[in-house]
Amino acid sequence: LASGTGDSTYVFTTILAIFLVGLALGAVAFNAFRTRIRTINLLALGQVVIALLVWVGMANIIGRGVAGVLSLTTNFGALFSDFALPVTIVVLPATFVMGLTFPATSALVADSEGHIGGNSGLLLSANTLGAITGTFLVPFVVIPLVGSPVALGLIALINLAMGAGLAFGAPIQDRLPRLVTGGASIGLAVVLVFVLAGGGFLDPNIARVRAAGGIIDKSAEDDIASVQAGSFHGVDQLWVTGTSMTILTVDTKLMPVLPLILRPNSKTNLTIAFGMGSAWRAALNAGLTSTVVELVPSVPDMFGVFYADAPTVEANPKGTIEIADGRNHVELTSAHYDTIVVDPPPPIETAGVSVISSLEFYQAAKARLNPGGVMMQWIPYGQTVDEFKAHVRTYASVYPYVIIAFGPGGYGMFMLGSEQPISFDPAAIQEVLSRPGIVSDLSSAADSPEHAIGGWETRIPQLVWIQGAQVPKFAGNGPLVTDDHPLPEYFLLRHLFGPPSPFAGPGLLQSLTPAP
Repeated sequence: LASGTGDSTYVFTTILAIFLVGLALGAVAFNAFRTRIRTINLLALGQVVIALLVWVGMANIIGRGVAGVLSLTTNFGALFSDFALPVTIVVLPATFVMGLTFPATSALVADSEGHIGGNSGLLLSANTLGAITGTFLVPFVVIPLVGSPVALGLIALINLAMGAGLAFGAPIQDRLPRLVTGGASIGLAVVLVFVLAGGGFLDPNIARVRAAGGIIDKSAEDDIASVQAGSFHGVDQLWVTGTSMTILTVDTKLMPVLPLILRPNSKTNLTIAFGMGSAWRAALNAGLTSTVVELVPSVPDMFGVFYADAPTVEANPKGTIEIADGRNHVELTSAHYDTIVVDPPPPIETAGVSVISSLEFYQAAKARLNPGGVMMQWIPYGQTVDEFKAHVRTYASVYPYVIIAFGPGGYGMFMLGSEQPISFDPAAIQEVLSRPGIVSDLSSAADSPEHAIGGWETRIPQLVWIQGAQVPKFAGNGPLVTDDHPLPEYFLLRHLFGPPSPFAGPGLLQSLTPAP
């Protein structure tokens, strides 16, 4: 359901709220009608209905067509029609029936033998065991093997098996309800098997991309997220949970090059977030020993879709791909690096992304730098000026020397920081750009503004927006982005009721440039 929405914390909250409301309404309904229904009949029929609703709901998910990241504060109509309404249609009926079945099961604990205590214990233990087993098996075993859409279909088959078992094994005493419920269970199971075998349970992002004329070259799903690599309108893209993460832009290729220009003697690099592999590949291309840390295991598997030389790059003894959380890595590793490159996944308000753009993260990363080392933090556009100031303020509170530069591709800003003075020295620019492969890699991007070393020697200093004393002047006083106050993720009330602040972009930021 969150596919293509940008994975905001509000998205998850909405899904969970509707889920819990459905359970509560089902329980209330059972209490109101319990004297008028036969419990076994309800339990058996409930399993069949849940399976049917899963099937209908999956079709609704595939076809709902979220067009990019949902704008939670500028278009409530689209938010409702593209997300809230489909979530309600998919989640509420199914959880309502689930809400009926648990109290219905509880109503069976009393029997003529007086085994209420034992039956209650069995029910509680079965429910607890099921919750533990499902929580482990589904994300760590079933989804990595078959993907979450097919997993939904397989679990629906379990519901249907339960329905048939209750109808014929419990049994439902009245012949007609027994035959109808049992027959529906078996019939739906047969049809569902054919639907699953025919690929009817499809990842919604694959369906959306194909429906819009795009191409999916490779798809995978692991215990963290679903991932697709392909192209849309002729542009290569990487999607994670249905949200486009990056393209083959010059901005990502430049990420490890800028810190290297500031410290030409650098030998080691840490890159957090693999993406298409552009930054890690560029770091290795520049001769650095580079470790890249990626949270989603399937993302590095897409490397070969975007770069024909991926096998050669992966075989480079100076390169290491580590599947781990980037925040944990900088806090737990004993390694130190000359440069650190951080490319948080867009959009800026994605749930959890603040853990690699907070005060505590910057402090941990700084502790992993060698003396004089440089950290590059990428900040994508898509936030207000006040929110951008909070990012700059947080970064500058950790690094005394900061340069902020525009990405030439137009997607965001480079924040470069160090404990020692930094500047783009013309001789260092020339020396680094003269290294084999660097200019050709930068110039290979479709959005590259330059295609020769001379052009890049002129362009790179021009990318600088503010530095030195200008940085605190621009940021001013105000809140910091911290682990306890992840401001980017909790933006809704601020956007709706806070002081107005325009969205940051190159032109507006240029007009706000403080005096040196």
